[in-house]
Amino acid sequence: MNQPLLLGIDIGGTKIRLATALPHAPEKLLYTITIPTPRSFADAQPDILQAAHILLEGSTVVGIGVSSPGPVDRKRGSIGHPTNLHWTKAPIVAWLKKQWQCPVELWNDATAAAISEAQFGSARKYRYALYVSVSTGIGTALTLDGWPLPGLHNQEGGRMILGLDEPYTTFQATSSGTAIVKEYGHIAAKIRNPHHWTAISKRLAVGLHNLVVAADPEIIVLGGGVSLHHKRFFPALSKEIQKLHPLYPFPPIVPAHAIEHAPLIGVLAAVSDSAGLASLPKPRV
Repeated sequence: MNQPLLLGIDIGGTKIRLATALPHAPEKLLYTITIPTPRSFADAQPDILQAAHILLEGSTVVGIGVSSPGPVDRKRGSIGHPTNLHWTKAPIVAWLKKQWQCPVELWNDATAAAISEAQFGSARKYRYALYVSVSTGIGTALTLDGWPLPGLHNQEGGRMILGLDEPYTTFQATSSGTAIVKEYGHIAAKIRNPHHWTAISKRLAVGLHNLVVAADPEIIVLGGGVSLHHKRFFPALSKEIQKLHPLYPFPPIVPAHAIEHAPLIGVLAAVSDSAGLASLPKPRV
């Protein structure tokens, strides 16, 4: 059946997820498909086209949203050189517009997930939220009234330096999923030792404390793969934060509502709004 659809593309280091949604309901994914991430953008193009055509089945694409690991250049519509993705200056927006002649939105994956949570998820009842994705790396984004606060260079909080001794250590070097595997030899899902989770919580608490002191949000939404296991470490995390932040109330920390598909929902919402296709809970002003 030929009907207008949104197309979402979430590019990761090992896999690419594609999804469709109706223009007036970007938060409700209709169908999804996952393909391996090719090593180069040139190799990815035929794979993305093939997967998209399977999803669309002849429907008309009226908007496309793309999320990618940072950095992304939204002005030029290109993906920079993410550490876990071997694509350099990939002009994905121009290429997609050539294929489908429709509006295309490109966002960093953590920022896209923040849009999803601010519009439809755990931060929907708050004006000013901090989203922190703890996954392969650590990504951060601030949202105000449902939309990201623009930064000059789309920096990520995971690159924040912790400590004064050289060589300097970053937040993501101590607390990301990659750091967990490096220290314990297992992904977060396989860690059962509560002492390990206490140690992880201590490091995570330091980074969150510094972000809160700088940004002062109403709420922190914790996303990414590590947050799937929040029941194992939230109690220890709360205790550590109380030690670090005794003078003022610390904003509540809550798990993300849509972890796996949050970047897709975020970019679909963004393109639906920019193209005037949907009335979102928090429209851009």
